[in-house]
Amino acid sequence: MKRTAKSYVLILILLVAATSMACGYIEPLKEKIAGAGNGSAQSVAEIVTPTKTPRPTFTPTPDWTPTPTFTLTPMATPTPTITPTPLPTDTPTPVPPTATFTPAPPTNTPKPRPPTATFTPAPPTATPTPSFPFKLVEGPTGYPTTNPILVIYIALTDPNNVPIGGLKVVGDHTPSGLHWESAESCFDFCKASGTKGTIKFGNVTFEPPRYETGVWNLRVVDGGGTPVSDVISVPIDASSPGWFFMLLRRS
Repeated sequence: MKRTAKSYVLILILLVAATSMACGYIEPLKEKIAGAGNGSAQSVAEIVTPTKTPRPTFTPTPDWTPTPTFTLTPMATPTPTITPTPLPTDTPTPVPPTATFTPAPPTNTPKPRPPTATFTPAPPTATPTPSFPFKLVEGPTGYPTTNPILVIYIALTDPNNVPIGGLKVVGDHTPSGLHWESAESCFDFCKASGTKGTIKFGNVTFEPPRYETGVWNLRVVDGGGTPVSDVISVPIDASSPGWFFMLLRRS
């Protein structure tokens, strides 16, 4: 299809050229005929005789492009370089990683309690000595005797020296541990130490069953057994017998 179209173009060019040549012949002919009409002596034959114009040479333009021929240029083949293959080496077995202990997240730390106030006890106060109503006014005083029985005469009176009845004298002997109680006191001085010599009167006597060396710790109690006097110590020596007297007055 491509070559056919070019052929048509070539024919068209030839026709245009032929037409141009014909026009070249016609124009001179018209001039000559016009001159003849004006009385020119030129003959029609001269007018008609055309002048030969050289025909142009048409050089056809090739309608295809020749395919270029590729010439292979030989290339030098490089000499291969021999690369030595490294021998396999012993790959150490990786040691498994040591487990790392991850501490648990801290819990809510309790706030420290504020220090409690330290109680400092007050210095101990002296324990007051109980005050009993009966106070020792006289004795205990010892008097020699030949009587093998221990007798202690005791007078229990009010501030006016009036005997008070209904009381008892209780005692504990050291070191024997003997315990003894007297009878109740009289409301008068019913007890006398004798009829001659030193005579003392009391309203109660303390007469334990044995005369033993040691100490008798005596105390006056009321009818309910409640102490109403301090403890009164009476030393006894069996090698030197005697009788004793003491006076306690209610304050």
